[in-house]
Formats: sequence, structure tokens, C-alpha cells
Amino acid sequence: MKIEEIAKQLKGKRKSISDLARFIQTQTDHNPNYTLLLGAGCSITSDINSATDLTREWRNELCGTITDIEEQRAHLKHEHGDWYDQAREYASLFEKKYDLQRQRRMFVEKEVSGKTPSLGYAYLTALVNQNYFNTVFTTNFDDLINEAFYLYSDQRPIVCAHDSSINSITVTSKRPKVIKLHGDYLFDDLKATTRETESLEQNMKRKFSEFSKDYGLVVIGYSGSDRSIMDTLTSLLKSDEYFKSGIYWCIRKDSEVSEELRKLLWKEKVYFVEIEGFDELLAELYHTINKGEALPFSTISVSRRPTEIVRRLLIMQEKFTTESPILKKARDQLVKQSKRATLMEMVYQSETNEFKDDEKFSDDELITQLEIQNLIESGNYREAISKGRSVLRDIVKPAPKRRILTLIIQAYRYLGELNDTVSVAEELILFQPHNPANYLLKSDLLSDRSQKIDSIEKAIEVNPYFARSYCEKALLYIREARSSYGDVRKSALDVAHEAVKNGLLKDPSIHNPCWTLKFNLIREFQRDKHVRDVELNKIIRQLSDMNPNSSRVLRMRQQMLSEGDEPGLEALLEDIDKIKQRSDPSLHPQFDIIRLRSIATSNDTERIGSALSSVVSEHDLVKNIALALAVVELKRKKFGLDKEAIILMENCLKAGFDDGVAEFLIETLIDLGRQAEAEEAFKKYRHRLPPNVSFKLHIDILEGLNDFDSILTELRKYGALYKTYQSHRMYVLLRKGANEEAKNFGKEVLTPVNFSVEAEAEIINYELARKRLGLKVNTERLEKVLQFANDFSTKAAIYALLDNNKEAIEHIKKEMKKDKTFRFTVARWPVFERIRKSPDFLQATSLLTQAPLNPTGNVESITKISAHA
Repeated sequence: MKIEEIAKQLKGKRKSISDLARFIQTQTDHNPNYTLLLGAGCSITSDINSATDLTREWRNELCGTITDIEEQRAHLKHEHGDWYDQAREYASLFEKKYDLQRQRRMFVEKEVSGKTPSLGYAYLTALVNQNYFNTVFTTNFDDLINEAFYLYSDQRPIVCAHDSSINSITVTSKRPKVIKLHGDYLFDDLKATTRETESLEQNMKRKFSEFSKDYGLVVIGYSGSDRSIMDTLTSLLKSDEYFKSGIYWCIRKDSEVSEELRKLLWKEKVYFVEIEGFDELLAELYHTINKGEALPFSTISVSRRPTEIVRRLLIMQEKFTTESPILKKARDQLVKQSKRATLMEMVYQSETNEFKDDEKFSDDELITQLEIQNLIESGNYREAISKGRSVLRDIVKPAPKRRILTLIIQAYRYLGELNDTVSVAEELILFQPHNPANYLLKSDLLSDRSQKIDSIEKAIEVNPYFARSYCEKALLYIREARSSYGDVRKSALDVAHEAVKNGLLKDPSIHNPCWTLKFNLIREFQRDKHVRDVELNKIIRQLSDMNPNSSRVLRMRQQMLSEGDEPGLEALLEDIDKIKQRSDPSLHPQFDIIRLRSIATSNDTERIGSALSSVVSEHDLVKNIALALAVVELKRKKFGLDKEAIILMENCLKAGFDDGVAEFLIETLIDLGRQAEAEEAFKKYRHRLPPNVSFKLHIDILEGLNDFDSILTELRKYGALYKTYQSHRMYVLLRKGANEEAKNFGKEVLTPVNFSVEAEAEIINYELARKRLGLKVNTERLEKVLQFANDFSTKAAIYALLDNNKEAIEHIKKEMKKDKTFRFTVARWPVFERIRKSPDFLQATSLLTQAPLNPTGNVESITKISAHA
């Protein structure tokens, strides 16, 4: 009988999976209310042949050319009625196929050998860990449940498969219990034939009855085909003291319901739940109980060979397809975990090439690192630190010890406890005083600039051939150059250039990051365009001689493009396409990023839109974060599609945390004035962001609240650390309306550098403060800055300050053509306040008048988004 017919007969007996989850969650003192009874159907997706499959195989062997199932059964009943029992088909065929108990045991052993518990068992062990279940009865001979605890959980269950030992198991025991009602394949006393399954052993039956007094029962994957269990259930249901929380029998949609089960369902306290399968049911129960979690944390953190286990799970998921959205999402997370685990092994082994082979990471060391990493990613920072400290006592090899210490640093950093991060970095230095990476790590964690420099110099001293040390030194001085002017800036740039030069002398290979730093140094700070282009092209030629197909070379060529350089653009796109065709598919996203950004330099919205559509159709952006960021950047800048960008970023963060995605999302929410959402996202992710990013976003959120006093407080405390104190303080004072204070501070900053034109922002803000106070602006000074400035936005600000509205509007239009997000900037900058309400200004900053082509081909959606923005 099919389940549809049962449902018609027993309308009040049908319960949903949501109902079942609710019943399971309803606990007293967090004690389980239900035990589980698992049958052969639970093992199918673990690639173990079901009783149905085996029965079909054995019937076919015995019936020769007869293929129709009913004809086969009629034939067997007619020809072999002395032993064949259709009601006990599996058991009677099994006994016929294998005469002796030992033969049956050996067959079962072969069937279950080497199988990996499916994802459903991972959800099951997670629910046991959370104390929603504590006891599992099973009719299966396989060892999947015990193996699942070994692979997916820290708990080790009591496993009982003997009638003689069942009495030692108590109902009140907190340790998980697995009770094999029909024995274990490892022993000769398994019960599989008709006679053997007619009754449970007395001790086993007594213990089953004992558990039935205190618990309800959830039955999964069991057809109710053997009398031993069905007779026991029927007998116990006659008394009110058993199954007080009911029996919930889970039945697959496509399965036959036996007559014995149909009769049982008529009884009080017995209900049925329609399910897709074992994995789907356990996934939905876990998902519902854990408020939307798709994958048990334990699945990917505790396994003996993590990469191999995840690989097997993925293979099984492909073999046994499902429509469950939860399992599909879980699969995506497993794919990501598989890549991460593989990468971890590759990276860790490559990092430890300096060590002997026997000092590289063992499986257990990799597992421990994955466990701590997952604790950090799930926000359990204290637990990660505690676990790291506990395992350090037993680790003596350099590579794993260093990795554990860096993970502890990461956890402290997310907690915002920077002094502790420095202390752990010093532990690393004491442990490995000749490893330059340790000194660089400490430098990154320090707040005092002189101490940072000392730590970098020490890294260079202990290993002069470690190129990254020179990069870090150059970057430190580049940051100083960006926040200083005149001789101080020149001196900082000289040190940066010298550091890059020394780094390339020690290691001139194309993989040295100093090449990119040298390129960016020249591109940002060389004011003479002719000199700049000559020097940059020289670098590109040098690297092209080493490898013209390198993504580093392609990125540099892309950065050299300018609007109108059609020959250069076409040549680069042609080369990218050729290289992409010959490259591994895993490298395609990085080539597509370069391609998108190259096309973006043309400002041809139709072409950019077409390129975006092509990328979106070719790639799963949620799985390619760098490419997703490039896409949303262009969507915002070229089309003003801010809402689309938010949706994509939120989807990426659901799949896994990335600090770049979180930063982009929060910035976009702030721009759109969605203050509450921005604050919520910032609160959720702030300790996982780099400190400088966290500081900047915090300031931006306070600005959205017009809380300028709090911004000034934050700037006084931390602004000097992140080199944002001078220019940002003047800007905030102007937003606050403290014009006299802004003027005085501006004079204090600009006088020592003789009002150098390099201090563009400070000079503009200073002159604006003077103008607000009724003083005449220094036209000559502003004209000099105008000649020095390269970008349209700065020129627009100067023209607005000079009351040249026409030129200000024209330059705003030019900047808007490059970057639609500029409309949010002009809405905030005090220098534009006088013209902000003019029709020309409103038209210049409106997306509607820009008439961009939406890459989705839907112009209407742009209208809606811009209206909201």
C-alpha cells in the first residue's frame, strides 16, 4: 500500500517534519524525549545496498528470464513455497542464498566494508551532541553509526550488539548509546533470516521496553518487516506507560507500506511523517532546530582525514541526488571546505619546506588546526584560544607550533585584544628567532611606528633574502608619504624606493611582490606623466621578458590603460582571451577580473554591461569572491546598481566570511542611508575586519548618525595610528559647523609644510573654513592646487570654492561618468553645500540623466534604485 492511501485512511495521523522538530525540541531540563530506531533505509546514501536492492538481485538470480516482480513472486511461491515467504521476502531469500550463519556474516562484512557514513549521519551526531537524542536502536548490521561518531563528533558511544551485555546499559547514562537489535556483522550471532528475526532476545527486549517507558520513538528507514520488533511495539502500545511522547514513523514518499505497519499506524500514539529520505530528514531537523544552519560544525572540524572524508561525502552526494535545498547548500559549503582543506595541506607543506620530511604536518596536526580555524570562523574565539593553548603543550615540531600560535593571534585580534596578540607574537619569536615572518607579524600588530620599523629591520637582519620584509618596510613608508607633505613626504618615498630596490636585488624573480609595489609607487607619486609612463612600461617589459602570460603583467598593462586607448585595450583583451583558453579553469576568474577592469576604462556602458553579463553567466560568483567584488564594484560605479551589489554581497557572506565583502557591504549600506543595517553588519563583523578597516567603518557609521563629537574622540584616540587624523579632523569640524576650530587646526597643519600643493584636501578645507567665517579665499593658492590636482572630484571642489559653478558642475559630471558612487560623496562634502540644491547640481548627480545601460537590460530597475538612493 502506498503512503497516499494510508494518508487518506488516517488523516489525523500525518505529521510534518516541522511538527517532529517541534516535538523533539520540547524538552524538560534539556533531556531528550525520544530514542531513534534506524533501519536499512538509512544506509542507502552511504552506498550500502538496501534490503530492497538485495532482494531484487536475489529474485532475479532465482527466476531466470522472468523480469516482472509480481510474476517473480508468484513463481517463487509456486515453486519454492516450502521456504519462500513474500511477507518476509528479504529474510527468506537471504537464508536461501547463504545457508550458514557464518556465511551470512561474511557477506554482510563485505557489503559494509570501507563505507563512509553519509551526511545524514553527520546531522544525527550533531543532534546527539546537542542532547536532542541519546539512544539509537538499529536493525542494521553495519557500523555506520559508530563510524559517524568517530568521524564527525568528539563523543564516543557505548555500542551494544549482544543480548548478554545489554543489561550494563542504563537509561540515565549521559554517554550516547547505540544498540544493535539484530547483532553486529563482526560477530556470528547476527539475526537476518525469518526464524532469527521472529523474536528479540529476552534481555534486548527488556531493555527496549525500559527505554520505551521514558522516551517516545522516532523510526527512520525501517519498513517494519520483521516480527521481532513489530510484535514488541504492538505489545508495548497496549499499556499507557509506554511511548508517552508517541511513535513517529518516517516513511519515504515512494515506498510501500507493509500490512504490519499499516495496522500499527491505526493504534493510538502512533503517527507517520512523510520524508524524502534519511539525509533529507536529518538535514531539515538540524536546520530547523539550529535556526537555519545548513551544515553541522562538527562535520568539517572533526575527522581523521578531513580532505578525504569531505571528498567522499561529495562523491556520495553526486551519486545520490536530492532536491533538498538544505543539502544543496551543505554541498556548496563542503565544496568550499574541500578546497580549503586541500589548500591548507598544500600551503602548510610548502611553508615547511625548510624542515625535514618527518617534521611536516601529520593528519592529526592538520585536524587540530582545522578545528581551531573553524572555532574562529564560527565566532568562538575564547574556545579557539583555549584549545590552541591546550594542544601547544604536546607540540614540539616547529611548523605546527607556529601555525597554532598564529591562529591564537588571529582569535585575540578578532577579540580586539591587541596587547595579547603582541605577546603571542613574541612567543613565536622566542620559539623561532631566525624566522623573519615572525618579526613581520609582530610589526603588523604593533601600534607604535618606531617599534614597527624596528621589528621589520630585525626581520631583514635575520634573513636578508626574504623579499616580503622589504615590501613591508616600503609599505610603512608609503603610508607615511600619503599623510605627509614636502620634505617629509620626499624622505619617506626615498626610503620606500630604496626598500623596494633592495628587495628586488635580493630576489629579482617575477613572483617577488616588490615588483607590484615598485609599479604602484611610481604610478601614484610620479607627477610627470611622461617620466611615469616610461618607467612603468620599463617594468612591464622586464616582467614580460620573464613571463608575458603572468597575471601580474596583465594587471599592470590594465592599469596603464586610459579612456580612448582603444588599440591598447583591444591588444590586451586579445592576449587575455588567448591566455585564458590555454589556462586551467580554476584561473579563469582572475583573468576575468583583469578583463572587466580593462573594459571599464573605456567608459562604454554597453560594452561593460555585456562583459558583466558574460561573467555572471559563466561563474558562480558566490564561490569566486575576488570576482564577485570586481562585479559589484562595476555595478555600483558604472551603473549605480547598489541594491544588486548588496544582495550579492549578502549571499557571499552567507556562504562564508570574507573581510573585503563585509567592508564593501557595510560601505554600500552607509551610502544608501540604511543605517540600522550597516550598524548591525558592523557589529557582527567588526572584530573579524582588519583594525584599520574597522576604524574607518566605525567613523563612517558615526558620520551617518551626525555624531561628530564621537568621531573627533575616536580620531584623537586612534587617528594618528591610521594616519587619518589631520584631513579627517578638519572635514568633521566643518561638518559640525566648528569653522573657527577648523581654520585654526588647518593653519596649524599647513604652516609647517608651507601650504604645499600636495596637501590638497587640507588646503580646500582650510579655505572653506575661512570663507564660512567671511574671510576672502586665497585664489592664488587654490589655483596652484588646481594645477597640481589630477582627479575631477578635487577640481570640482576647488571650482565650487571659487564660485565657478559651471566648471564645478562639469567636473562633477565627468567624475559621475567614471564613478556613479560619487553622488554619495558630493552629498556629504561641505564644499558643495552652496550649489547642492541647484537644478544643475541635481541633474549632474542624478542617475536618471546619466542614462546608463543596465547590464541586465532592464532600464526600469535602474530608475527604481536611483529613486531609492
